[in-house]
Amino acid sequence: MTEGGTLHIEDGLPQAVLDELKRRGHRIESEPVGAYGGYQAIWRDPKTGAYSGATEKRKDGCALGY
Repeated sequence: MTEGGTLHIEDGLPQAVLDELKRRGHRIESEPVGAYGGYQAIWRDPKTGAYSGATEKRKDGCALGY
């Protein structure tokens, strides 16, 4: 996007990040707590067989692989 866009942001991003996004032309709109879903995920790289996991800070789960 060459002209920025509207970003719907949850609480928790540092002000410096928000300021930089605005400087780059984005419009910032806050979203209420709980407006988004959550995830825990595990991905296996088909080339190497290595596992990667991710979880979300809003949820109480975790991503595990073995």
